[in-house]
Amino acid sequence: MQFTAAQIAELLRGEVDGDPQVLVNDLAKIEEARSGTLTFLANPKYTEHLYTTGASIAIVESGFSALQPLPKRLTLIRVKDPRAAFSELLERYDRLRYDRKGIEQPSYVSPKATLGRDVYIGTFCHIGDGVVLEDGVKVFPGCMIGDGVRIGKGSVLNSGVKVYHNSVIGAGCVLHSGVVIGADGAQRRHHDRLGLAPREQGRAVGARQHADTDVDRPHGAGVATVDAGLAVKDARAHHFGFDLVQDVLQRVVRRRLVHAFADRFPHRLADFRKSRAARLLAGDVEGFRDRRR
Repeated sequence: MQFTAAQIAELLRGEVDGDPQVLVNDLAKIEEARSGTLTFLANPKYTEHLYTTGASIAIVESGFSALQPLPKRLTLIRVKDPRAAFSELLERYDRLRYDRKGIEQPSYVSPKATLGRDVYIGTFCHIGDGVVLEDGVKVFPGCMIGDGVRIGKGSVLNSGVKVYHNSVIGAGCVLHSGVVIGADGAQRRHHDRLGLAPREQGRAVGARQHADTDVDRPHGAGVATVDAGLAVKDARAHHFGFDLVQDVLQRVVRRRLVHAFADRFPHRLADFRKSRAARLLAGDVEGFRDRRR
């Protein structure tokens, strides 16, 4: 997409200082900009870069005055607040990038799938049986959506996303490239759950497994789901460790109680030990009798 300086100035309610017909098709930092890009100057400490920038258009404050000659190819757009203007431009740029409709080929869309209005499906996508894509869903190239998946209104699946069968994704979600939702669900029982999976690169993933993988509010997912089997093993190890710690604590508490009892009632400790030994011996005798029977 290309835009002229005049079009951008009209959008930002600014004033063109230079060539109104110069074209740009990308955004860039002022020190990294090249021909055909647009940049902005909001912080005075970056002013020196404006005199050497390769950008075609720069957004500056209305009252900006150059202290050195500007590049001949540079056109300025003067606005009240350059930072706010550039942010507005970024938002509009993103909306334009996602403003796509229709089904690109080659792609496979099951005849049993249901598509809402203004849905976009990029090339090399697979949309399985019974899938429901609500209004405005955008599925970018290389995505796989399994059978029975439901994706809510306005959600975006960036390139390479995989959504396993019977998963549910709510409205307004953004799944970043490479994310896997409902991983390993096809091979697990319906009631399996993926609670807190083992960390991947220092991060943990929280999700529900298989048919109930459900993102029911606006959300951005950027970490791949981890195999449910590892999570189950991790949970078992955790419970074993908890039981072990609990047992040690109980032993420590019992010993401290015995020592405290001995300190306060030393004359009764011998009687206590004798009675305890007698009970243990009686128990052994009873056990021996049971074994003989």
